[in-house]
Amino acid sequence: MENQFHTFQIELEVPIQAPLAVVWDCLINDIHLWWRKDFYTSPKTKAFVLEPFVGGRMYEDYGNKNGLLWAYVLVLDAPHTLELKGHLTPQWGGPAITFMKLTLSEAGNSTVLHLSDTTFGKVTENSKKQLEEGWKMIYADAFKGFVENKNEK
Repeated sequence: MENQFHTFQIELEVPIQAPLAVVWDCLINDIHLWWRKDFYTSPKTKAFVLEPFVGGRMYEDYGNKNGLLWAYVLVLDAPHTLELKGHLTPQWGGPAITFMKLTLSEAGNSTVLHLSDTTFGKVTENSKKQLEEGWKMIYADAFKGFVENKNEK
């Protein structure tokens, strides 16, 4: 059986009706409130955590120091850039490595979130499609909705 390794890139732009400072705060500090619980990998997951510093982790916390690591923070340049290095185990479509960059830019009274995700390894077009749909559900739906609702209050 031949192993084939491929690379793909996903680009996504999400306009958000909120000031950059509010969007950044929600991205970094409120991930446990807006991350979709149906994206948790285990019924044991108690929280989704982002440690907002270089070398910090983005992970599911099962409690008692158990959990699942999604990614490490490579770059944190507040309030504009968050870069993560993650992995896809065979169970989740890999093995593969993923580099995701989230960039925020002001656009009048609103903010544009740009997501760029480059993945390489044992991945397929189906892997790309699933990841792209997942990022849309997380950032274009859940995150955007959370931020805009919070900003209206």
